[in-house]
Amino acid sequence: MACNNIVLAGLAKDCSSNLGGVKKLHIANYEDVTIPTGVTGDTINIDMTPFKEYHVRRGASSMTSTATKNVETGNNFVTTIVTFNIARMEAGKRAEMVALLSGEVAVIVEDANGNKYFLGENNPVEATNGGGTTGTAMTDANQYNIELTDISLEMPRFVVSD
Repeated sequence: MACNNIVLAGLAKDCSSNLGGVKKLHIANYEDVTIPTGVTGDTINIDMTPFKEYHVRRGASSMTSTATKNVETGNNFVTTIVTFNIARMEAGKRAEMVALLSGEVAVIVEDANGNKYFLGENNPVEATNGGGTTGTAMTDANQYNIELTDISLEMPRFVVSD
């Protein structure tokens, strides 16, 4: 007997435009965000008020979600990693980097297609890597880079906001 009664609908061929990459991040202290409970379906309603915008350069940021399922233990979860760069190392950006590395946050990722995804539904999002580089050549990036990791029960939901 199956564990779930799933309903598959199938997907038609999609011929529309589809752009890769991240356009913008919205980040807030985790404790400042009201996360609705009992959410089902593809969307989640999030109040954008506590979030601060982080504009990122085209081609310098990404979001990757990876589902992990262990049939022996019955565990399954999704790890979503957001990587982004903060161009030009300077004092104000260093302070922001330090805050992100030490805090627990909620994140909304806006992709190049205008879709927004919520990270932090089940657990706070935390920085798992970060650093800075001056580069070597004049054309190399001078930047901070950071990796934010979310571990949730499902793939990130699409954000609808008031």
